[in-house]
Amino acid sequence: MAIRNAALAQNKKKFTLKQASHGFALLNMTTAELGAAALNDPFSRYYTRAYVGMTQINGGILQQYNNATFGDEITDISEYPKMSQFFESVLEPAVGVSVM
Repeated sequence: MAIRNAALAQNKKKFTLKQASHGFALLNMTTAELGAAALNDPFSRYYTRAYVGMTQINGGILQQYNNATFGDEITDISEYPKMSQFFESVLEPAVGVSVM
């Protein structure tokens, strides 16, 4: 219990809030600082790396889609099946599991 309380006290000092101009409280660190803190924490490290990996994969897939469609936006619901088929066919090899 003492070890847990010491770690909790350290985290309370590290993760503080600040007041933002729009009235909501924000974490009192930059995105880079939060990323570094998450990667230094043994528990958060695994989930942070998985999240970053998925966002990188998703960014690459979106780029492939934009290249294939020349960045055209969907203007009609009839175009949705074609887009859905594209993402299903690309996600499975990228993620390694069936998305259907």
